[in-house]
Amino acid sequence: MTTETVPAELCWAEWAELPPGPELGFRLAMVDLAALPDDELTGVMAAARRQTSWAQSVELASVAELARRRQAEESLENVRWTSSTHERLVDEVAAELTVPSGAAQELVWLAEALTERHLRTWSALVSGLIDYRRAKVVVEVLDGLDDELADRIESKVIADAPSQTVTRLRALLKRAVKKADPAAAEEKKKAARRERRVEMWENSSGTADLVGRDLAAEDVEAIMNRLSAVARAMRADGDQRPVDAIRADLYRDLLRGVPLPEAARVLYDDGSTVPAEDAAPGEPSATEWDAASGEPSVVERDADPGAPSATEQDATPGGPSSVGQDAAPGKPPVVGRDVVSGEPFADATGAVGTVSDADAGAERDAASGEPFADATGAVGTVSDADAGAERDAASGEPFADATGAVGTVSDADAGAERDAASGEPFADAADAVGTVSDADAGAERDAASGEPSADAADAVGTVSDADDVTVRPAARREARTPNGKARTPTYDEAVAEVERLIAEALATELDRHLEDVLATARRESRDGERPVGRALLVSQAVAAMDKALEGLRDTWCAATGQQAHDGYRPPAAMRRRIERRHRTCVFPTCNRRVVACDVDHTRPYDPAVPGGGRTRADNLAPLCRRHHRTKQHRTWWLVQPFPGLLVWITPAGHWHMVLPSPPE
Repeated sequence: MTTETVPAELCWAEWAELPPGPELGFRLAMVDLAALPDDELTGVMAAARRQTSWAQSVELASVAELARRRQAEESLENVRWTSSTHERLVDEVAAELTVPSGAAQELVWLAEALTERHLRTWSALVSGLIDYRRAKVVVEVLDGLDDELADRIESKVIADAPSQTVTRLRALLKRAVKKADPAAAEEKKKAARRERRVEMWENSSGTADLVGRDLAAEDVEAIMNRLSAVARAMRADGDQRPVDAIRADLYRDLLRGVPLPEAARVLYDDGSTVPAEDAAPGEPSATEWDAASGEPSVVERDADPGAPSATEQDATPGGPSSVGQDAAPGKPPVVGRDVVSGEPFADATGAVGTVSDADAGAERDAASGEPFADATGAVGTVSDADAGAERDAASGEPFADATGAVGTVSDADAGAERDAASGEPFADAADAVGTVSDADAGAERDAASGEPSADAADAVGTVSDADDVTVRPAARREARTPNGKARTPTYDEAVAEVERLIAEALATELDRHLEDVLATARRESRDGERPVGRALLVSQAVAAMDKALEGLRDTWCAATGQQAHDGYRPPAAMRRRIERRHRTCVFPTCNRRVVACDVDHTRPYDPAVPGGGRTRADNLAPLCRRHHRTKQHRTWWLVQPFPGLLVWITPAGHWHMVLPSPPE
C-alpha cells in the first residue's frame, strides 16, 4: 500500500474525528500502516472499528428493506402458503450470505428490531459509536418489554454504551430493567426458562459440544460447584488430568450412568444427596429429575425385583411422570421390565430421559426383553403406529421401509399389505401424501405387480365393502446390474463416484453458462435495451439446460440400473441410495441430517403428465421439513439437471448449486 493518493496525512486526532463512511473507507484502504507511529496506528485501529460498525449497519438496513419488500409482496396475494413469509426471508438471507439458518434468523430479527423499535441504538451503530455485539445486547435484554418501558430504559443507558464492554453493558441493562419493572424482569426470566433445552453440534476438530440452554442460574451454579468440588477431590487423590478435563469427563460419565470413582463418591456423604448406585430403598436419588418441571423427583427405589423402580413415580392420569404419563393413581407407569430382575430395560428411555407412551408398550426381543433396536423414530421415540407395526418373523424388527417421510410409521402403513418374502409394504401402497388410504389397504391387487386392480376403486379412490379379498405378489427379485449380475457394494460405490464427478463437471459448466447469460444482459442494458429481470433470465437459462440434459439423465439411469418406480414412495433400496448421495438436507446452508429429512420429488410427482416428476434417482433429494415448505413457494425454484446436482434459484434471481456429499 502507498499514501501517494491520500490528500494529506492524518494525525491521531484527525483519525479519531473522521466519521465512518466512504471517505474513511478510502483512507483506510490507502494508508501505509508500517509508516505510522503508535498513536496514529491505534487511531487507525479505532477508525476501522467504526467503519466496521457502519458497514454492519448497511448490511442490517439491507436485510430490513428486503423484509419489508417480501412482506408487501405477500400482502398482495390471497394464497396461503405452507411456509411463512418470515421463514422464506430467513432462508433467502441464509442462502445469499452463506450462513446457517440460525445466523440468518438473528440478522433478520436484529435488523427489524433496530430499524423499527430501537432507533437510538440504531443511530449509535450507524455512527460507529457502538458495534454489532453491543447493539445485539441492547435488543436482547429489552426484547419482550412493552415499547414505552423499553424506550425509557434505552434512553438512559445508550449514552454509556460506547464505554462499556459487552458483559458490563448487559449487566447495566438487566439492572435497569429490574429496577424499572421487577415483574417484567421476572416474567422475562420465566419465559426464557420455558424454552430450556439441550443442544449439540460438531466442532471442526472432530469433537462435539453438548450444552443445556436457558436453565435456572442457581441450578447451573450449583452444578458447576459440584463438578468442581468432585474434580478437586479427584486431583487430591492423585488424578493427573487437568481440572477442566476431569469436570468434562464427570459431566459425560454422570449423564451416561457411569459410577463415580471412590474419591468422588465421598463428597455425597453429607446427607444432602445420594449417588444413584448407593441409594437405599425408599431414598431419593440425586440423579433423578421430573421431566416436566425440571425439579428433583421424589421417587422410590426398587426394594425387590418386580417392585416399582427408582425411575418411576406415581402419576395421576395425564399428569407428569419421570418415565411416562397416564398411569393410574398410586401405580407406576407401565414400562417393560426384565423378567428376572424386574428392572426397567436399560434403553427404554426417550431422547429426554423419559419413556414415550408407545415405547412403554412396544414389542420386545423375547430373549433380552429390550425394544427392537430400530423401533424408534427420527427424534428417538417410538410412534404409536410403530409400536404395533408388523415385524420380521426372525428378527422382530419393523420392516426396513415402514417409516414415513419424517421417520415415523403412519396409522395406515402399520396395517398395509406387505411382500411375503421381504415384509416391505407394496411399493405403490402410498397415496399422494405418502400414506395408505383405509380402502387401499384392503383392495384387491394384481398378482404380478401387487397394485390395486384398476376397477377396485370408485371415483374418489375408495373400495366397496365387497372388495376385501387380497392377493400377495410373488417375492421380489434380487437387485441386479444392467448386465444381469448381482449388485455389490463395490459396484454401487463406483457408480456413485462417477455420478459425483459428472455432477461436478456439469456444475462448473452451468455456472459458467449462467455468468455468460448475465454478462450478455448487462451489455445489452448498456446499449439501451430494457434489461430482463435477473430471476427470469436465470430461470430460463436453467430450464433450458435442464431440458438439454434430459437425454443424458435417461441414458445414465438406464445404464446404471436406476429405473423409475411406479409408486409415489421410493422403495427402501432407492431411499438408501438417495441418503448415501446426500448426507444432509440439500438446501445450500442446511446441516440437518438426512435421517430427519423427507425424500422429496424435485419435480412434483405426476407420472401421468408428460414431463411430470417420476420416482427415480434423478428426481429425488432429501429436504428437511422447513426447506421442503420453502421449495414449494412460487418464488423459489429447485431443479435437478443430473442425479445429485441441484440448483436453487432464489426470488432475487441468484443461483446456488448443491453437489453430492464427498466420500467419507
